[in-house]
Amino acid sequence: MVNATVGAVQDRLENVLYLLRIPQRKPWGTMSSDVAACRQALVSDRDAILLVVPEAKRQAADSSLAALSARLESVATAVGAQDADAVSQRTSAALGEVATLEMLQAPGLVFLLPQQYAARPRLLGRAEVELRVERRGGGSFTAGRDGSGPQRSGSLRLVLDGYNAPLTAGNFAALVQRGFYDGTPLAAQPADEAVFALPPGPSPLAGAPLPLEMRGVGEFEPRYRAPLDVQSGDPIPVLPLSVYGSAAMARGAEGNNSDGAAFFLYRYSRANAGLGGIAFEEGQYSVFAYVLGTDGQDLLRQLRSGDVITQAKLVAGAENLVLPEVMTPRK
Repeated sequence: MVNATVGAVQDRLENVLYLLRIPQRKPWGTMSSDVAACRQALVSDRDAILLVVPEAKRQAADSSLAALSARLESVATAVGAQDADAVSQRTSAALGEVATLEMLQAPGLVFLLPQQYAARPRLLGRAEVELRVERRGGGSFTAGRDGSGPQRSGSLRLVLDGYNAPLTAGNFAALVQRGFYDGTPLAAQPADEAVFALPPGPSPLAGAPLPLEMRGVGEFEPRYRAPLDVQSGDPIPVLPLSVYGSAAMARGAEGNNSDGAAFFLYRYSRANAGLGGIAFEEGQYSVFAYVLGTDGQDLLRQLRSGDVITQAKLVAGAENLVLPEVMTPRK
């Protein structure tokens, strides 16, 4: 769906994040080579990258390329200083810019959705949702959005990926548009690995049950109602759970379906993962989004049982949401 050079840049940056997981001596030289190759590719293949972008979006893509180049320079500086935390944060920011560039290039879905799910909403691209959360029962979050100090409320953004999870992301976006999650309480797992949003009732959306949906690395289209047994050799999902701030739907009561309403934010920890840093639950849940930015991740770390989603709002990408006529947004 995207220019091969941009895909290669993404692969190299993801490899840098993978190499950072090595607990012993880190291969800084390999990371440096990966970043240098990314920087060189953006210079040598710039015209080819822009050529596949629709003309109306070319100026935005040019700006995105410039921003990505600047971020790669900052990653190179952090690698040179062998500052693992800075490399992690700056590489993640660079990958965010890569995602923006890919979004400008991508024409939409390249596969057809199963006919049995035609009545369900779908997201044909990316979107962003802002979750406003409030601390209940006393206490406050350590910093507000503006960094002014402790506050009872805060917000985090989720980037929804309809390219790889169109039904799951579309289901979530449609519920957000209806105001379904406003006032939803949060519940943290005892082990503190996940924060669940537990609406008081079932999804009001029509259509077949929401199927488990995930696309394995190297696969052309998502699998439906078929978990990936990553621990036994199945491919890792394109949208992995093993990332701090991944968002996934809870499992449904029947078969290999997702719950149509309840979702959770995953607080990934390598200490609770298996070989290679892969979560034991990898491939068992439909991941559809990720918390955007370090500010959002900081707020996620502070969420606890009793906190409440006061408002969930679709702030970008509404034009990518397709709603069958029977499921028009609530007014």
